[in-house]
Amino acid sequence: MIGRSAPLAIAMGLLVLSIVVAIILIPVLDERLRRHAARKAAAEAAANDNARAGAREAGRIVG
Repeated sequence: MIGRSAPLAIAMGLLVLSIVVAIILIPVLDERLRRHAARKAAAEAAANDNARAGAREAGRIVG
């Protein structure tokens, strides 16, 4: 592939490669993001529960 068609062929190959990589990576990264968000929500809920329990416990001790 020598001549004017070589840069076009390289560009087309890189385009196809980037599309394939995107098709593979987008679902994987989406799943990782969903797991991270779920863990964060669970940690926040646990922290809120602990804060409420601590407030109730402090109310019992003081009052």
